[in-house]
Amino acid sequence: MGIFTDTEAIILYREMLQLTSHISLPLAKWTTNSKTLQDAKIVEASKEPVTKRLLLKLMSKFYDPLGLFAPVTLIVKILFQDTWLSGIKWDELLPPAVAQLWHKWINDLQCLNDIHIPRWVGFFETSDDTIHVFCDASEHRYGACLCACHTVDTFTKVNLVYSRSKLALVKKGALPQLELLATSLGARLIQYFFRETNMHSNESIRDL
Repeated sequence: MGIFTDTEAIILYREMLQLTSHISLPLAKWTTNSKTLQDAKIVEASKEPVTKRLLLKLMSKFYDPLGLFAPVTLIVKILFQDTWLSGIKWDELLPPAVAQLWHKWINDLQCLNDIHIPRWVGFFETSDDTIHVFCDASEHRYGACLCACHTVDTFTKVNLVYSRSKLALVKKGALPQLELLATSLGARLIQYFFRETNMHSNESIRDL
């Protein structure tokens, strides 16, 4: 069955939600390139009671294998960690302050539609290619990102290849310890990159 307009897609989406809810089979693992339907999904999600179960449910749907949107996903991960520290039950309504942050996060997701990240990082055989890895840590999280920098003639372009980020343990460690973990994470990013490409590490690494 096919549909031809955004309005028909939204109607079909809501009908499917109702049908699948009757058999306790949530509608999942689907996507759309319709901005109107994407916005409708966000609005529907923001209407649900904000519980720890909802946080985990929507957090698990955020698919970002390259970590390109780590600053966005980290927000909800921190909120989820805070619910554990507060001893909140799975179906207990979250405190107003946490729920407000959650709704703001949901509404801000629409801004991701305006972000475009090229899949091709732009390596040329005649260019001066270098790899830069940046590592950092704070009280709540640590992470690293790997960027590809290539220069052709006098033009230099930098592209984010991928990143990884992690939350700090519940038992907070000292900041130098977290910075060391971030550096270790950056080293693993480098190893993975050169294992999956034909570049030579001794010729391309400039910073760590």
